[in-house]
Amino acid sequence: MHLTPPAVLLLGILCVKAAPGSSSQTLFKSTVPAAESLANNNTQWDLSAGPPSNSSSNFIFATFSSFLQHWPNTKYRNGHNLVLGVIPVGSLLYHGTFRNQIPNTPEWTATDPEHSYMFCRNLESDTGCWHLTLAATRPLKVLYFDGSSAAKMDNGPMDSQDLVIWKEVRPEWSFREGERIARLCEWGSKYGIDGFVRMEMDFEVMLCDFRSGVEVVSFLNLVPAAPVMRRPRKEPLPSRSPLTNAHDDASSIFSLNSHELEAEIQPPTDGPKGPFSAGSMDFRVMEAGSWHNHFPGDPRFRLDYSRIVSFYDPVLFPSLQAARQGQARLDHRLDKISQADVDTLFSQLDKVLEGWQGLPAESGIEWQNIIRVITDRYAERLEILHYILNSTSTTYGPLKMAYRHLSSMVAPYNLLSAAPPSSNYTGEENRYSWASPVYELCATTHTKAFESPGTASKLTHSERLLLGALKDVTKEICRVVVGLWAEGREAGLDPVPGEMGETLVSHNLTAEGWKERVEALMKWLDWSFWLRCRPACSYEEMCYLPTWPWFLRRQPRSIFLRTWMWRNGRGDDAEQSHNIIPGIIPIGTLIYHGTDKHEIPDHPEWTATDPEHSYVFCRSVKAHSGCWHLTLVATRPLKVIYFDGSSAAKMDDGPMDSQDLVVWREVKRERANSDGDRIIDLCEWGKKYEIDAFLRMEMDFEIMLCDFSNGVHPVSFLNLVAADQEIRRPVSRHLSPNSPATPDSEFEVDSAPHYDRHDGFQSSREFPLRIPPLFRLLEAGSWHNHFPGDPRIQLDYSRIISFYDSELFPSLHHARLGQGRLEHRLEKISPEDARVFGAQLDRVLSDWKGIPSGSGVDWKALFRVITDRYAERLELLHHILDRPFVSHDRNSNATLKEAHRYTTSMIAPYILQSAVPPVGGDKKHTWASSIYQNCATSHTDYIEHSPLSLNLTHSERVLLGGVKGVNKEICRVLVGLWAEGIEIGLAEPDLTMLVDSGEISPEDLVRDWKTRIENLMAWLDWTSHWLKCQPACSYEVCSNIPSSSAFDLRLATRKCVICPPGHGSQTPNQDPFSWTTGYGDLDMQLERPLAL
Repeated sequence: MHLTPPAVLLLGILCVKAAPGSSSQTLFKSTVPAAESLANNNTQWDLSAGPPSNSSSNFIFATFSSFLQHWPNTKYRNGHNLVLGVIPVGSLLYHGTFRNQIPNTPEWTATDPEHSYMFCRNLESDTGCWHLTLAATRPLKVLYFDGSSAAKMDNGPMDSQDLVIWKEVRPEWSFREGERIARLCEWGSKYGIDGFVRMEMDFEVMLCDFRSGVEVVSFLNLVPAAPVMRRPRKEPLPSRSPLTNAHDDASSIFSLNSHELEAEIQPPTDGPKGPFSAGSMDFRVMEAGSWHNHFPGDPRFRLDYSRIVSFYDPVLFPSLQAARQGQARLDHRLDKISQADVDTLFSQLDKVLEGWQGLPAESGIEWQNIIRVITDRYAERLEILHYILNSTSTTYGPLKMAYRHLSSMVAPYNLLSAAPPSSNYTGEENRYSWASPVYELCATTHTKAFESPGTASKLTHSERLLLGALKDVTKEICRVVVGLWAEGREAGLDPVPGEMGETLVSHNLTAEGWKERVEALMKWLDWSFWLRCRPACSYEEMCYLPTWPWFLRRQPRSIFLRTWMWRNGRGDDAEQSHNIIPGIIPIGTLIYHGTDKHEIPDHPEWTATDPEHSYVFCRSVKAHSGCWHLTLVATRPLKVIYFDGSSAAKMDDGPMDSQDLVVWREVKRERANSDGDRIIDLCEWGKKYEIDAFLRMEMDFEIMLCDFSNGVHPVSFLNLVAADQEIRRPVSRHLSPNSPATPDSEFEVDSAPHYDRHDGFQSSREFPLRIPPLFRLLEAGSWHNHFPGDPRIQLDYSRIISFYDSELFPSLHHARLGQGRLEHRLEKISPEDARVFGAQLDRVLSDWKGIPSGSGVDWKALFRVITDRYAERLELLHHILDRPFVSHDRNSNATLKEAHRYTTSMIAPYILQSAVPPVGGDKKHTWASSIYQNCATSHTDYIEHSPLSLNLTHSERVLLGGVKGVNKEICRVLVGLWAEGIEIGLAEPDLTMLVDSGEISPEDLVRDWKTRIENLMAWLDWTSHWLKCQPACSYEVCSNIPSSSAFDLRLATRKCVICPPGHGSQTPNQDPFSWTTGYGDLDMQLERPLAL
């Protein structure tokens, strides 16, 4: 890892960390080495000799110390260990299903009911679902795959399972969960294995037999958690993010982006839809997973540390050790394993499983406790040491404080006989050799007892591997700590009275050097203890490290517990699609297609409007064969149909409803992942209307092109380095005779310079880190975040079909009553309205030639005029009313006067001379009605009362009604506030104190006005303006709304304000960081923006 710069720690009376208990320390007594015994052992305890570059001890320690803990196994998803364990008698397991039938085949169970309840679903909403609770009647023998081993991703999490099942890594089979569980259970049957433990949002048990070793506690008919999720396609299609994954049966994807829970304004839903939205239950399973974030992890499993097979074992798997050389830990995979090592794997598995009865190891050592003692001892201490050394002070204070801190760490090993010579040693070789006995004692105190002949003879291979890792890790910690301590003692930092022997400048350099050495140590150790939300989450927040299938960045951030949800979309689009809009792609427009085949498709396929999007799908089948990237140009206007919302999101909770109605005349949740059928059926349906393509959005816009030989012409078809192919630095400049020539210029790959990473560490690679294609895809999508969107698509607003049209679709109008916007669906459309939809679609498209028709009004420009006029102004008005103020009336009056002045400026063009308030007052403000009317109709009256109205299409009349309604409500609120202010005297220039009328105080009036503005903004819901990073992103940082597709975002850019996940850590100001709108029911804590 790259070190997390420590947060400011509160060091004081209330933050004293208790020392480890004495009972733990007694285990590790060892013989004190005499100074003279080291005379011939200086090489082993040389303070200048660090661990070998190919050491895997740090990885072994880090993974073994992280078993069953959600937090570290979320950060490092690619598991490297197979661990035997048991589920104790009486432990409960849970299973959610739509059948009133106990499974008679292997199935998934959960350790927390919040997890299993997610799968308690049913197609028939009025019949409920079934939730099964089981209890273990005997110790259940399980095999645990560490990492995020239930994450259906093709870049590593399932490698270890693949090797067990198929004896090779098969990333293309990451979705074959049904086959996976069947094969695992079949393989494990000869060893008596009852189940397999994996982790995603929470832990799960793949239970092989529901009638062996478990009994039914209850089998209850419950209100379904949410609509059923269906099996996705087995092969990913180009419109899907290549790293988007899903269960193919019980463990379906559930996107956290499905709905917004408006808890404070919507009452809980009763009846067949369930008491919670899908989003709230998503939160609950995350919450359940967070209970196991740290040590001891999930306590319902007891692992046997004496029977571990670790792929970090250099003795058993030398091919993997070589493959990892120079790689960051996040890149560690098992796909480079040799056949000989695969044979060794099964031989070793047979050894650890044969005759295993689930009993404790013969040695009797509680390795988990030993690991915990070491991490407790050093984790926080090293963080504090780094914090001290990170000071910018130019005085001796930080150095002295650091030395005192070091002295307290070394104190238990500071032998009386270990003292520096009277005059400083000037040689460089084995400097500070006088401190070697202290180093040895520190390094061996926790492990030396286990090396006695009686204990060592009982150790299994797994235990010897772990013991070696413990020795190496403690040795490196002690080498750095004792080395700094010895250097400080020789430099005169010891509190013994005396003079500092060096100048201030040299001490500043020493402090910097010390900090770098501590950083290097913490980077090498890479303990998850140092990965956290900074600053810490407050009340009503939970620190959450994104996990599959939600927002797969590895940065922790805070979630606001009262709302739970994050909004999807690009610009103003809500996730669900409610509009179908014809449009054209102009002549000369370029579109792109990435593929693994050197052939132009002869069937409907996906293309992209940005090459960054298509390149993500430019993948190779064979190593080093590259991929093929096709660029096409439109040779005529291409007729397209645009589905708004996140319409390329393969989710069954709304984004694809409008497509379903076009293709199948009904919403089919179970076909959310049937994109192959979808594109074929859409293109077949569109032939009648000569539709060339269909436009959708996910992380960026995509085009489902029906015919690659009609209306488009190839510009280029290039063989590129595949998106999934790592660019490697040549081993030698001397290429083989058959190798392609490399230009001898400044652009040679070998000439790439070293550069300093933004996080303060020198890159371990000599070639600059490649920016992942997924980052560039997100970046490309962000170009279209706001107006005008993607300019390469020209939409015909005169032919829109909107499911918000209450005249055409009254059944949907009634179904939406009381719902939040993110819950709006099309599945409740009546059969009659579905027939109306088909007829209207035929009317709109039957005579469409791709040329704008109707009135000719530029509706897009009109929308922009209105939002430009009011969006920022309403936000500023809310800011004025939201300013903190004390209880003194003068502040309330000042706030009211300022707000009234600002409101006056907003409606000034509509204030009629004849509009004067009556002397007696008018609570209904009827005297201002003419101003209200003038304001409300100023942008639409000319359309309604001119010849333009004669040519309005039905779609345009719907748009006009929408514009009128929005304008009217904005003006009603603004003119109402303004008129009220006039009546109470806020316009008087000499007013210093508002007279309390006795009905409402100035403070309450401010709150009332603020609430009215909040309600207006909540009703308008202009997310492209009001959904933003607060505070705004700085230079070299961009903000991104997570798309609905789940994907592994491994960012690797050079000048990042915040360290990218997968290569860095957190900065102190990183979290929590919220996207907020701050307006009434729009108040929500959103996912932290990506800092790219």
